[in-house]
Parts: sequence; structure tokens; C-alpha cells
Amino acid sequence: MAHSSSQMQGEGQVLLQVHRDRVPSLDVSRLKSECEALAGSTLGILGFRSEEAEDKGKYLNLVFGSHSPLTVWPAVRAALYESPHFGPPLRDASMALCTGADGWNDYLLLYHYDPSVPIDKHTGA
Repeated sequence: MAHSSSQMQGEGQVLLQVHRDRVPSLDVSRLKSECEALAGSTLGILGFRSEEAEDKGKYLNLVFGSHSPLTVWPAVRAALYESPHFGPPLRDASMALCTGADGWNDYLLLYHYDPSVPIDKHTGA
């Protein structure tokens, strides 16, 4: 499926999926608190939730709701991926994507810990 930034209009989300087995020392409580603070202070983020589960390994989803996910992605990237504390484990063990109104049928891959995985081209900041 081809993805385009025009598909990112309407309600959607920025989702970070952290593969916990790759970073067992990650302070999940502190990361969730940082995400909650980011959601409360960033224009365009409607809310935050987290989900922990297991499917061929433990993972943590960090989900930021937004009407314009591509617009809030730079703030999420700066606050988390460029953070001295959270950046290294997130860069080593996560992927980031944004979805549009049609959820998983309408997404862009923004970051992947494996550099061989192609990132979707998108416009915006």
C-alpha cells in the first residue's frame, strides 16, 4: 500500500512501539511520565495512552492522539528520540509511525531501530 501525508488528515495518532526485550533496563514508569508531560504541553496532541503486551516478545506502545500526527511528530521526536536519557534506548529498540483516520490501513513509518527497514517518505516538518 502506498502511503502519503495527505492520508494523515483527520484524527490519528503517533505511535511508538518499544521492543522491551531489546532494552530491559528501560525505566518504563519514567518514560510514561515523560510522555504524559509531553502530551500535556504540546500543541496538537489530544491525549496519551500506553499499552503493554507480548507477541513474540514484550512490547510497549506509547500512543499520542492528534488531528494532525505529522505536525506533532517533530515534537515527539525531539522530546523523546533526541533526549539524552530516552533517546539511546528508543533509537535502539523502537519504531515510530503515524496513523490517519483509517488506523493501520492508513499509516506512515517514521522511524525504525533497524536501519535496513525503509522509512516512508512524508512531507512536513
